Amino acid sequence: MKIDVAFQKIVDTVTGRAVAYELLARGVEEETGRVLTPGAFAGRPGGSKWEDIDLCMLSTLSLKLDQIPRGVAISVNVAPETILDERYWARFIEWIDYFAERHDADVIVEISERMHVPESDIAEVISTLHNAGALVALDDYGTASSSEERLMSHQWDICKLDYRPIMRPERDKIAQMVVRYCDRRGIKTVLEGLETRADLLLIDRIAANWNQGFVYGYPFLSQPVENQRLFPALSPWEMTPC
Repeated sequence: MKIDVAFQKIVDTVTGRAVAYELLARGVEEETGRVLTPGAFAGRPGGSKWEDIDLCMLSTLSLKLDQIPRGVAISVNVAPETILDERYWARFIEWIDYFAERHDADVIVEISERMHVPESDIAEVISTLHNAGALVALDDYGTASSSEERLMSHQWDICKLDYRPIMRPERDKIAQMVVRYCDRRGIKTVLEGLETRADLLLIDRIAANWNQGFVYGYPFLSQPVENQRLFPALSPWEMTPC
């Protein structure tokens, strides 16, 4: 199995235009071509490590950056395992700096609200990413682990609200409050989890800046690159190949 990059659109609420593509890890079985989501191969005994996947994704993106339309941002996720390992984190920051210099639109790094890292460490992580030229997004906000302290204590550029159908009955009012707060702070907001056209009728009252979900298109695999080298050498320690 190799690890590849899939793209999912993030669109402007008013214009419907793609403003960013989120990069998602996908496993591809080379014998069958079957595509797997990370739950099938990541973070489990015998599977790929999340920190390896993070670096593999950025390595692969470096070969496929021209597949992102001009003027459209790229948004990547970072796992806590990557942040907490100095070697992986240093390499991750090198890649972010690389893309910030070469891509003609914003580079966004998403940090999950579910990440169990002390708030003082989160502040340092955000500062490091800003210094590398990235915007920083608080991802998955609105889940059971959501913390007002985490949202309000740090210099976020973007807040992504979990708006999957299962979350909506109890999250509608919270989503409106969060969007108003973010508007006052100059933080862009994204509603995630929009799945059908009927969902689009629900979002006017929330008025987030951007939207994301299957209603705008399913994630699609990037195009293969001839003679692609999926994982450059990262000595002096050994990595799981893509």
